[in-house]
Amino acid sequence: MTSRHDIVLAALPALAVSGIVVQYLNSLFTAVLGIHVGLPELPLVLAGLSAAVLVVCHEVFIQPPVEHY
Repeated sequence: MTSRHDIVLAALPALAVSGIVVQYLNSLFTAVLGIHVGLPELPLVLAGLSAAVLVVCHEVFIQPPVEHY
C-alpha cells in the first residue's frame, strides 16, 4: 500500500522537469502555430526546481514522516 510520502517522492522528478517541459511546449507553440505566449522571459527551469525544493521542505518541516505503532 502506498503512503502519501511515497506519492510525494514519485512526484518530485515530475516537478523538477516541469519547467523544462513548459518551456519546450512554449517554443513548440511559437514555432509551429506562431502563438507567442511570452513565457521565455521567465526562468522556468528554476521555477520547477524551486517547486521541488519547496515540496521537500514542506514534507520535512511541516509534515514530517511519523511511524505509527
